[in-house]
Amino acid sequence: MNIDINTIIGIILLSVTSVVMFYITYRTHRNAKEQKRRCTLQVQGVVADISVDFDSTGNDHYPHRIYEYTVNGKLYRKKSKLSRIPDHQLGEVVTVFCDPKDPDCYYVEGRSDNQIAVVTMSIGILSLIGVILYVIHL
Repeated sequence: MNIDINTIIGIILLSVTSVVMFYITYRTHRNAKEQKRRCTLQVQGVVADISVDFDSTGNDHYPHRIYEYTVNGKLYRKKSKLSRIPDHQLGEVVTVFCDPKDPDCYYVEGRSDNQIAVVTMSIGILSLIGVILYVIHL
């Protein structure tokens, strides 16, 4: 069996993609579990604002929810991470889970990190299937 350089490069690239996607899935899932373990204090918050960031071309926009919540009399105003945007509307009251020792660490129920994990895991599995099919095709 004669394998050319393009075949070897293809197998390597698909293998690396699979490993990277599985690692991203693992880290995302682990970080979400750690955050849920730490953030046990449940408080009421509100979507105080929705800010919009634009990409470098000015075309695509990325909305971020700004959540406000109070812990021990102190007001916290936190900008959501892009990957965790639940579909909350301006002024909506939401439940915020925060770390009692560090209220800056928080999350809002909504779009689950498991959804992100499923997407990255799917990409990893598809890459792995690509490697297997590539090898079988040889």
